[in-house]
Amino acid sequence: GAFILLCSDTRIGINQDYKIGLPETAAGMPFTPLLVTILREELNRKFFNAAALQSQMCTPEKAVEANFLDLLVDAEQLDATAQMGAKQLMQIPSEQYAQNKLMLRHTPLAEMKSELSKLGV
Repeated sequence: GAFILLCSDTRIGINQDYKIGLPETAAGMPFTPLLVTILREELNRKFFNAAALQSQMCTPEKAVEANFLDLLVDAEQLDATAQMGAKQLMQIPSEQYAQNKLMLRHTPLAEMKSELSKLGV
C-alpha cells in the first residue's frame, strides 16, 4: 500500500489512528531496484533510513512529513477534499500535465523501464 501512495500524484489521508510504512526489511523481503527508485524519488530523505531500512511505521502526521501523504483531513471531509482536488486538476490542461509530469519524472521512469526490461517485462 505504501508504494501505491508513493506513486500517486495526490495523497490524502484521514486523521485517525493507523500507521503507514514499509515492513519489507523487517519481514526479510528485499526491495527490487524498481522499488528503490520509487523510494529515492518520493520518500523524504529525513525518514529514508527509519522507514525503508528499519521498517519504522509512521503515524498519519509523520506520514505527511515522510511524504507518504500530502495532507490530512477529518474523515467527514475526505470525499469533499478529494472532489475539490479533482476539480482543481480538471482546470489544468491534461496534455500539458502529462507532458510536464513525464519531463519531471524522466530519470526515474527511465531507470524503472530499464529494470523492467531486465526482467523481460
